[in-house]
Amino acid sequence: MPELKSYAVWDVSTRWFHWINALCVIVLGITGYLIAHPPAFMSGNEASSGYWFGKLRFVHFATAY
Repeated sequence: MPELKSYAVWDVSTRWFHWINALCVIVLGITGYLIAHPPAFMSGNEASSGYWFGKLRFVHFATAY
């Protein structure tokens, strides 16, 4: 009976790229949904602290890049 040998199909860098890419797709999906359907809420804070939508778009664009 022939002896079974173990072979690495994908190297570590390919696995890392795959999982980072999968995480980016998830982040893009979540941020894209929030951009398309922003939650409506009122806040009594200063206007400068209410800039969450711009930060969300930045995260979306940076992840896409």
